[in-house]
Amino acid sequence: MGKAAISMLESIEEEVLKRCNNYFRDVYFNAPDIAQNSLKQLSHGVVKNINQLDIDISCQRWLQRRLLVSPQGELNIPMFGRWIREFSEAY
Repeated sequence: MGKAAISMLESIEEEVLKRCNNYFRDVYFNAPDIAQNSLKQLSHGVVKNINQLDIDISCQRWLQRRLLVSPQGELNIPMFGRWIREFSEAY
């Protein structure tokens, strides 16, 4: 991938973050505390999947029903992970 393509990708990612900010904020802050903590750990790379966390099955189901994590327990939306890392503390 050339420099122009990388630059273009970065500007697209910034636009996605801007347009999805309200959605990401609502999903994150309406999540139960344990789900928020799990998402934060996933997005920061503390764990690779939720199976490595000591969370109950209801939290796992909550995350999976909203398609936030894959059936394998990994973060499903990389841009959501980036939003958590960059913006969740600002609110």
